[in-house]
Amino acid sequence: MLSKRNRLPLRQEIGKMKKEGKYIPGDILNLLIVRRQENLCPRFACLITSKVAKKAVIRNRVRRLIWEAIRSFLQEVRAGADVLITAKNPIVTQGLIEIQSDMRKSFQKAGLIALKTKEETEKK
Repeated sequence: MLSKRNRLPLRQEIGKMKKEGKYIPGDILNLLIVRRQENLCPRFACLITSKVAKKAVIRNRVRRLIWEAIRSFLQEVRAGADVLITAKNPIVTQGLIEIQSDMRKSFQKAGLIALKTKEETEKK
């Protein structure tokens, strides 16, 4: 789980996010993004419905994978955004690497992380 300052209190904020948010669809994840002040750290919430998986064990596994994917590139995310991540049904069969790559594509599409140049990828 993320630190408290990076978690979005879902029940309090979801109504505002649905009205004001920008929807970014992905292959296995959907993002709903609301911009905030630029000096505030980004906050995340994860929503997995029973349509994705009937069993709570599977939904919790998916939730843990999503939190781990966020944690892996949290330092790259620009400040000043609230992000609601909703899972699609194909996520149940995916692993951490696939979730990370889809999340990175969606975050880049939304402008939350910068695109990497060829020079930066060659250094690694």
